[in-house]
Amino acid sequence: MAAPGAVLCLLDVDGTLTTPQQKITKEMDDFLQKLRQKIKIGVVGTLDFEEAQEQLGNDVVEKYDYVFPENGLVAYQDGKCSCKWNIQSHLGEVLIQDLINYCLSCNAKIKLLKKRGTFIEF
Repeated sequence: MAAPGAVLCLLDVDGTLTTPQQKITKEMDDFLQKLRQKIKIGVVGTLDFEEAQEQLGNDVVEKYDYVFPENGLVAYQDGKCSCKWNIQSHLGEVLIQDLINYCLSCNAKIKLLKKRGTFIEF
């Protein structure tokens, strides 16, 4: 548990605390745990909860005061899930398809040096 106080340090996971899609180094993990003795630590990422566990450890919700996977649609505070949103259930199937179609049409108009990868991911 972090030291009490009003300071919260929110850190991005993929590409900041870790090399993209890799596990956190022992040095970084040790540093964050020492920092957590002084201030509250939260981790934020686009990854889903299972990916957060793969990168930060199975005990991710115990090691950090706040964990916000899925762009913050899911929130863990002090080891417990405090909020879980789902864009599909919130918007409904018709609107989510309209949103995806709109995003894909915008992406189709963008010129890049190389266009590869996943453009829409739940």
